[in-house]
Parts: sequence; C-alpha cells; structure tokens
Amino acid sequence: MTGSTETLLAHNLPDMADAITMPVCMMAMLFLYDWRYGIACLIPVVLSFAVMMRMAGPAMQENMRQYDPAVSRYEATQAEREKVAADIRQRGIRRREFDRFAAEPEKLPDAVLEFDDALWGSLVDYVTVSKDKTMEFALIGGTEMKA
Repeated sequence: MTGSTETLLAHNLPDMADAITMPVCMMAMLFLYDWRYGIACLIPVVLSFAVMMRMAGPAMQENMRQYDPAVSRYEATQAEREKVAADIRQRGIRRREFDRFAAEPEKLPDAVLEFDDALWGSLVDYVTVSKDKTMEFALIGGTEMKA
C-alpha cells in the first residue's frame, strides 16, 4: 500500500465520515426533540464548514508552499547560530585560561625576568620551520603556537 493510499484509507475517509455523520445525527436528534433547536444548531455548523473551506483553500496551500522553505532556512540559521555560539564560548574559555596562565608568573616570588635557554628547552617539544619562514612551536603537553 502506498503512502497516499494509506493516508486516504486510514485518515481522510474516516475523517470525512465523521465530519458528515456527526452533524447529520446531531441535527436528526435535535429536530426530533425540538425543530427550533435544530435550526439554531445548524447555523454554527454551516458557518464552521464555510470557514474551514476558506482556510483550507488555495490561500492555505500557497502559505504552506512559502512556509516549508522558511522553516528550512530558520533551522539552518539556528544550527549556524548554535555553532557560532559554541565557538564563542570555546574562545572565551581559551581566553580565560590564557589570562590565568599569563598572570601566574607574576605571582611567583622568584619570577624569571630574562630569557633562560634551559627553561625554554624544557617547555618546547619541537619547532617546525616552513618554507614561507613561519615557525610552529609544539610545547610539551600538546599546545601548538605559530609565529
């Protein structure tokens, strides 16, 4: 059974039968008890059918045709915004870590005030020099810096 056949048999036909049977039975019962109540209740049913036909007409189809691409664009924009927000949070974390790291030597009582070859050698794992004369330092612990 295809999707459209399943939709027709499982959804559309029962809904149509319910939409026809319920008002007809309601009107029959109301006319049996008091015909004035039947007439009074028939007016809102007719009005509701008219409103529903207007809502589900060509204008609704045009709105849905415009709605689906708009939802797709919104979801793509939302995903991009979440990606950018995560990137901003990650950069903020890195910035705070760097600021804490940079402030730490100032707290030491015997801070190194000049370049120390032994200290530098204990921090650097390896240095890569590229053809374009840029240098990439790999520090012990996995941090990499380009200069």
